[in-house]
Amino acid sequence: MRKYLPSHRVWVITSFIVFSIGIMCGWTWWDKQSTQVQYYMLGRAAYMTTQYDIAADYFDKSFASYVDQKSTADSFSPPASLEVAELAQHFKALSFVKMGNAKLAIIAYKDALKLTTEYALSQVDLSPAQLAKLRADRKVTQIDFEILFNQKQDQAQQEGKGKGKPGQPGDKQSQDPSKGNQAGKADRNAL
Repeated sequence: MRKYLPSHRVWVITSFIVFSIGIMCGWTWWDKQSTQVQYYMLGRAAYMTTQYDIAADYFDKSFASYVDQKSTADSFSPPASLEVAELAQHFKALSFVKMGNAKLAIIAYKDALKLTTEYALSQVDLSPAQLAKLRADRKVTQIDFEILFNQKQDQAQQEGKGKGKPGQPGDKQSQDPSKGNQAGKADRNAL
């Protein structure tokens, strides 16, 4: 050993350099963001600057990165985040709402809600605090989805509500012109 490190000073300098390199590599690995988070943050920046089409693309890339990271788990890369995936789909839906594309917004809301069903949450290993956060995010997504669904009744019918049963609210009036407007003019003897 004396042959390679002739003096105490060289030993101290060498150990300091090795320690510094180890700390820098560890910090870089610990602080490394996944592509999922990077795309999500780019999408949020685009959303905040009202570039909704660009934001939707970034949120879509973030979700695709989540799916890719889930299928190919690597010990040297950060794990896929279910919370970021759900938020990406939620903000993608909000971007579509801002652009006026309700059909794509409904699809994005449904995808966001599918990620955080009770069954899906039972399949992942998360702390109780993380599960509570995901459930709270799901409630917000559910409320936004219901607001959009109530505002866009034509989209609601296309997405599965159907036409309803005859005689229920929203049923079209008879097209017989001889009956005219019969609202409030029922036959009194029929009662």
